[in-house]
Amino acid sequence: TLELWNEANNMSEWDWTLDAHWYRFGEMVGGAAYWAKQRGKQTVLGGMSPFDPAWLDLIFQRGVMQYIDVVGIHGFPDVWERQWHGWPTQIAMVQQVLDQHGSDARIWITEAGFSTWQHDEYAQLRSFVKALRAPVDRLYWYAMEDLNPTLSTIDGFHRDEREYHFGVTRHDGAPKLLYRLWEDGGLRNLMREEQQAVLEDQQRRQVAHARDQRYVLITGGAGFVGTNLAHRILSEGQRVLVYDNLSRPGVEQNLRWLRAQHGDRLLVEVADVRNPYKLNPAVAQASAVFHLAAQVAVTTS
Repeated sequence: TLELWNEANNMSEWDWTLDAHWYRFGEMVGGAAYWAKQRGKQTVLGGMSPFDPAWLDLIFQRGVMQYIDVVGIHGFPDVWERQWHGWPTQIAMVQQVLDQHGSDARIWITEAGFSTWQHDEYAQLRSFVKALRAPVDRLYWYAMEDLNPTLSTIDGFHRDEREYHFGVTRHDGAPKLLYRLWEDGGLRNLMREEQQAVLEDQQRRQVAHARDQRYVLITGGAGFVGTNLAHRILSEGQRVLVYDNLSRPGVEQNLRWLRAQHGDRLLVEVADVRNPYKLNPAVAQASAVFHLAAQVAVTTS
C-alpha cells in the first residue's frame, strides 16, 4: 500500500494560490498514482484538511481518481475542525461523491487525533473510541508520542501549543490515560470506559437539573486519600462528585472500585482543576468541597 501526499487544500502544506485549480497537484499525484499502480501497489489518496468533499469531486475532474484505491479522511474533532458532524456523517459525504462518479474506492481514516494540551486525557480516550466506531476498515491515529517541546512544527516553534500534545504518551514516554487503559484491557476496555462516561454524563445532567440534589465534591477524588474519603461519605448515604483528571497511573482502578461499591450515588467528572469551565459548575452545586487535587510526585514538581 502506498499513501500519496495529501492536504493540498491546507495552506500550511501546499500553497494553492500558486495552483488555484489544482492542475499541478493533479499532475503530480496522478502521475505518482499511475506508476504505483503499474508496480502493483494499492494507492491511498490521503485525507483533506480541512475536510472538503467538493475538493474530492475536483480531483475526479482532474483524472486522478482512476488510479486511487482508497480515499482517506482526516479529522481532529474538538481540536481543529471548525465544522464537524461526526464520523458517520463525514464518511457518508465522501461516499456520496464516490457514488456520483461510480467509484468503488474504499474509505479509511488516514489521520485522526486529539490533543491533550488542556490536560483532558479522558476526552482523548473518548475521541479515540468514537473514531474506532466509524464505519471504515482502517484507522490511523496521530500520534504515539507527544512532540518534544524543544522542536519546531511546520508552522513554527510553539506557534500552536496543540501540536505538541497529540501522543498517547508524553514526550518522555510516560503513558497517558488512553495508553494505560488500552494496555490494561485492550480495545474492549476502552469501549466500556467510554460507555461508562456517557452514562455518567447523563447522570450529572439529571442531578444538575434537580437543584435540590446536592453532593460533596472531592477534587483529586480518585487518589488514595480521596478514594477513602469518598467511600466514607458515600457509605453514609450522601452523593459524592469525584473530580479527577486520572493522570496518575492506577487511579482509574480506584474509580472502578467506587463505582462497584456505590453505584448511582457516585458522580464522576474526569477533568483537570485548571479547567474553570468544568470546575466552576462542579463547585456551584456542591454542599461541601474537599480539595485534594495536587501534583504529589516531588521529582515532577
